[in-house]
Amino acid sequence: MSSGTLLVLTLLDLGNSPGVRGAEEGGDLGQRIGELVAETNRHLARIVFSSEGGARRFNPRLRIRLLDINPYVMEAMNSLNTSEPFTYQTLSVE
Repeated sequence: MSSGTLLVLTLLDLGNSPGVRGAEEGGDLGQRIGELVAETNRHLARIVFSSEGGARRFNPRLRIRLLDINPYVMEAMNSLNTSEPFTYQTLSVE
């Protein structure tokens, strides 16, 4: 890639997803998933931002951007039925 923007997406935090909330250990599992995803995204941000200086040194026209996709996915899920696991996947849901 000689120029342009490289968009790096963060990992999605599935700790609040209906499937995790419906699991037997949903509370602890959701919290642990959230912690692991947050830690991974912090490491990813360090990698992206520290490599950006190196990438610019070799190719000043290349931009690297990190996009946190969690707010966008959570906004999209607001209209879904999340009170019961997986009911939003059926065709008869109103």
